[in-house]
Amino acid sequence: MLGGVFFSVLSERIGRKKAEIILASLLALPVLPLWAFSNVS
Repeated sequence: MLGGVFFSVLSERIGRKKAEIILASLLALPVLPLWAFSNVS
């Protein structure tokens, strides 16, 4: 519920497209080390 409120406020202030890019980037950051340091070649 808080995520929806946060996203709607962010979307109102900076625009929907920029808010989606920022949100996607923030959600991808915790997964990045799993991909970068994996042992699969």
